Amino acid sequence: MSSSDLHLDEQTYALAQRLANQQKISVEQLVSQAIEQYASGPRRDESPREGMIGLFADIPELMDQIVEEAYQNRERTPLRLPTT
Repeated sequence: MSSSDLHLDEQTYALAQRLANQQKISVEQLVSQAIEQYASGPRRDESPREGMIGLFADIPELMDQIVEEAYQNRERTPLRLPTT
């Protein structure tokens, strides 16, 4: 294993120490795990959430309510005037 000095600002190092303490590992192990996770890309069990609609993937009931309100609003206030 090779070693190298890593220079972090105080705030970032304090955060790294706090995270490492929570996981009961060293800061070096935390940095190593973070780099490995970053290099491996998104987890296979995580679906990519692209765009605004993807943000609501975990709360379908709220999305249903939003869509229903949009339909009701569209019925009350048409976007176009009726043709004569």
